[in-house]
Amino acid sequence: MDFRRVTLTNVAIDLAAALKVAEIDAATLPPSAVARLEKSQGFTVVIGERPNNFQRSATAKRILEKLTQHPQARRLVAHRPVYARTVNTADWQLLRAHDPEPRPDFPEPIMIEVPATLIDENGDRVVLRDDQWPEAFLELQTSKESLRNTGINRLDVIGEIGAIGSHDITSLGLTNHPAHGDFIFGELYCPKLEDPQYKCVANDRERLIHNEKTRVLLEWARDRIDELAGSSLKPTRRNASTRICHNRQPSTSC
Repeated sequence: MDFRRVTLTNVAIDLAAALKVAEIDAATLPPSAVARLEKSQGFTVVIGERPNNFQRSATAKRILEKLTQHPQARRLVAHRPVYARTVNTADWQLLRAHDPEPRPDFPEPIMIEVPATLIDENGDRVVLRDDQWPEAFLELQTSKESLRNTGINRLDVIGEIGAIGSHDITSLGLTNHPAHGDFIFGELYCPKLEDPQYKCVANDRERLIHNEKTRVLLEWARDRIDELAGSSLKPTRRNASTRICHNRQPSTSC
């Protein structure tokens, strides 16, 4: 029987049987993966039919490159050991997310706390940090080279588990320094957006749902990115530090 053509629901199966269905030889798995499986109380085996939205000329290498930069996979690849193997490689290869070389004057990520509340276009107060979701921040990074057309020049919106949306920097519409926005990328961590009452997260998690709450937050993030883009016109550590402190919420120290 070809199990790959049969839909099974909640069927008990052990790891050896699952790997056999997926045509994966457990003996060939990386040692770290084997050790992890031996300690784990569960596992997931997924079989894909074919890549989506790829040209027929796409190579396995190119598919893996796009996978490591995908908003919903990049954080996982960056922080967890993820391996891949193609028909042309005998050994499993550890995937790595590509981090562009930063500008010398902005070598470290810039962290900016998201305000607890923002006022939307209707004059309503939008809560972005509360007792249940006390943390929210914008993390921006720079690139020495332009990121235009690389797929990295974007703002990934992150929830409690992973990406809940992704927006190209150009789509945010930087007001003053759009050209310098090509050298910036980052993440906007705001799990409050996953509040069911907010209705901000689409099923496909490609982009945030367009509403008053997401608009005011993305406009705030856009302005912070625009300020960093303006700071990059004056490449000094002093100016960079001034910008960072200026963007933080009032506190006893900066």
